[in-house]
Amino acid sequence: MKPNVAREKNSSIFGFHGQLTLVSYLPSKGKAVLALSTMHQDTKVEGIAAFIIWMGNFPDWMSSEGSRRRRIFLKELGHALVMPNIKRRAQTPTLQTSIRAAMLSMGVSRPGTRMK
Repeated sequence: MKPNVAREKNSSIFGFHGQLTLVSYLPSKGKAVLALSTMHQDTKVEGIAAFIIWMGNFPDWMSSEGSRRRRIFLKELGHALVMPNIKRRAQTPTLQTSIRAAMLSMGVSRPGTRMK
């Protein structure tokens, strides 16, 4: 199968059928990468797919870390996805002490309060 010449670089097209997900990713002109997943509802697969696309766009990212790059990427991705919600929740004046302590451990405090 040849890639569609009209598609933009770094574009993805997804196809779904029951428990199957097919993605066609175009990392560069004239090259298509196909991935078929039978576990598309599993968040691990979604994270790995995000990592593969990230590495296609930024192949030299954290190259000194070698095989640890995927673990670092998934940890940073998870952190980036939850931080907006944590910051929003930090605005709640009636949070339990244990929740506020967990937020402080992540560097998030309620506006107008000092971090220790």
